[in-house]
Amino acid sequence: MTASSGESTPEGPATDRLFLAVLPDAAARARLAGLASQLKLEYSLEGHLPPADHLHVTLRYLGDYRTIPQNVLDAVSRAVATLVSTPSFEVVLDRVVTFQGPARRKPIVAVGGEGVVALESFHRRLQKALERQGIKPEARFKPHATLLHDPQGIPERTIEPIRWTVGEVVLVHSLIGKGTHAPLARWSLGLPVAPPEATPAADFTDADTHWMRRALALAEQAGGAFDEVPVGAVIVGPDGTLLAEANNLTGERHDPSAHAEMLAIAAAGRALGSKRLTGCKLYVSLEPCSMCASALVHARVDELVFAAHSPKSGAVGSLFDVVRDHRHNHEVTVRSGLMADEAGQLLTAWFRRKREASR
Repeated sequence: MTASSGESTPEGPATDRLFLAVLPDAAARARLAGLASQLKLEYSLEGHLPPADHLHVTLRYLGDYRTIPQNVLDAVSRAVATLVSTPSFEVVLDRVVTFQGPARRKPIVAVGGEGVVALESFHRRLQKALERQGIKPEARFKPHATLLHDPQGIPERTIEPIRWTVGEVVLVHSLIGKGTHAPLARWSLGLPVAPPEATPAADFTDADTHWMRRALALAEQAGGAFDEVPVGAVIVGPDGTLLAEANNLTGERHDPSAHAEMLAIAAAGRALGSKRLTGCKLYVSLEPCSMCASALVHARVDELVFAAHSPKSGAVGSLFDVVRDHRHNHEVTVRSGLMADEAGQLLTAWFRRKREASR
């Protein structure tokens, strides 16, 4: 879908370049520009200093063209739009190095170590999103801000860290050889995540219904026999058989962590003899809280099926989306809404009884 750098198109030499970038804020941009000036003077470099407002970190080179192709713009827009729920993150550049290569003028750049880990993680997800839209991945990614180009280069050295918070992704249009950069589109990060819509009923199997009925029975047991918030959880192994089940027992055990999901995860780990629940599914009557959602990620549970949403404490779309947060090294597949009315009725009835009893 993209052309290679410097490649001629059927209409003639390429004139337009597209790339995705993160832009430093004004303070970081000023420090990068000052650093470039300092290096030029200190090492008697010949390279021209770029305008301060051109300083950036390229996220993804998208190609050189004779005219800007609408299909590429549309594909990029669809891809980046899937990542706007990503929280803002910090970038820290703390070294300058010279990139070696065949070019007569070598790039002298600012790079980072631990300070670019979040950016590298975001780039990996961006690559996948672009691939889904038909844009081939780049061979490698080394986050850097180019300060200037020079024939001699400079030795690697540390610098006072230059940091800024990335709050948006920018699609930049550059006229090749003209030294112009113009933002074509911007996508803000950290946008609220809307609660996911309930999974269509057709997507649930008879086995899903069977296990959710068991989770609801456990929830009813919690609310009745134990006077706990009525939540029940069932974990099914990779072979489709029952591994573990539990209901809320926080009051019974005087333990705020004794949620149904936590107890079921612990029991399933013991049953498997492993801290990993790879290939397992968890069925639960209520959307997990942040504690339980995090446990699902750490246990590497493959899939979560829950009945009712929890607007006040749910961490699978209502308040947060912990299990599908791309910054984790594992994401859980989610389906929701199976027997949601039954689960909601159990909760409503239990809380009504508690309110009446307290009058």
